Amino acid sequence: MAENLQRILDKPQSGILPSIEKGFDGLGMMQGSFAPVKRAVFGAAVGYIIGEALRPPWSHTSSGQKRPWIYLSGESSSATLIPWWAHPLAGAVICGILI
Repeated sequence: MAENLQRILDKPQSGILPSIEKGFDGLGMMQGSFAPVKRAVFGAAVGYIIGEALRPPWSHTSSGQKRPWIYLSGESSSATLIPWWAHPLAGAVICGILI
């Protein structure tokens, strides 16, 4: 039993997650007590840049204005369930917590 577990632990990791972790490690974002915070800030920045570059129709109007969040806008006709700040928040959660 212990031999099987040791074989599994000694097996080299493959896939996309170890590659992402190695990339973050190369940038110094996997060491230290603030490593999750560093990754979250990086993820939020990347999410913001992607959201602003693509300006998806679910979070921006056709003229490029940011749509208000439906829960805070009241009766606005351009309100959305996925506001502009959901992109940085998703990047921060994925990079800071899930990796």
